[in-house]
Amino acid sequence: MANTKTVIPPKAPNLPLAPIEYASQYIDQVNNALRLYFTQIDNSSQAIFSGKILLPSSSTGLASGSLWYDPADGNRVKYVP
Repeated sequence: MANTKTVIPPKAPNLPLAPIEYASQYIDQVNNALRLYFTQIDNSSQAIFSGKILLPSSSTGLASGSLWYDPADGNRVKYVP
């Protein structure tokens, strides 16, 4: 399986706790965390679906969180728990 790289899916961000009263700094922090998270998702999915990253066809030997595709399940992309 030469030239095969695994992609680790982005982890959901830990959002800051909301203050009791409105604070624009809190909203900015939440927006920034979500922007970074969605950017990671976009980058991962573009790499996978553009064919730049070849996913392995088996989960054997992959680290937890790695992506692979299952040819027995219609080439569905899956991840290793």
